[in-house]
Amino acid sequence: MSTISAILFLTIPLFTNAQDYGGSPAPKSSSASAAAASSAPAAGVHVVDVGKTGFNFMPSSLTAKVGDQVEFHFDNPTHSVAQSVFNSPCAPSGPTGFWSGFPNDLSKPFTITINSTDPIWFYCAQVSHCQSGMVGVINPPSGQTIDDFTSAAKNAPNSKAPTTIQGGVFAAASGAKTSGSASASASGTGSAATSSASSVSGVERLSVDVMAALGAGGLMLAWMS
Repeated sequence: MSTISAILFLTIPLFTNAQDYGGSPAPKSSSASAAAASSAPAAGVHVVDVGKTGFNFMPSSLTAKVGDQVEFHFDNPTHSVAQSVFNSPCAPSGPTGFWSGFPNDLSKPFTITINSTDPIWFYCAQVSHCQSGMVGVINPPSGQTIDDFTSAAKNAPNSKAPTTIQGGVFAAASGAKTSGSASASASGTGSAATSSASSVSGVERLSVDVMAALGAGGLMLAWMS
């Protein structure tokens, strides 16, 4: 056997099997999944429009779970939202009830967090707005409907406004959609980087094995001579 033939005999199998050193292919990008997650609405966030179509809240009645958040979006600064009680529709519920005041910055909603499933009645504290039907309820109980509350408000004395803005924040409700999107994107990128590192290691192993084969060819040449 000639020297060149001996070297080829030892190295050709390494090149024909080189694909075994490359590692597993990089996984497909999860950008599509991330896009779907980012476009999904945040769970547990309820939006109420304040005065968008007149003296009303839309919706005026809604059901929310503990931990949910309710955003009150204002159409103009002449409206407000204040917590009341069923038997006194157009007056503050007490020192712990929420009140938005009359907001000047309409770009941010007034957001409250639901801490219990007890009914939460609310109204607009602007003069005559409550009596005109601008009232609402979160988690209405059986036997007490928004229609009953609206009827009671029409016969209520002049509206009273709380003295302190409290019980909520002027900011959008926190949700899972931003963190979920970031998590999906980071996970996909991390997997691709791991696969790439594996491929580089495979090439290095192939180079070492080729050098070993060439060395073996040199030893055979010395033995044959």
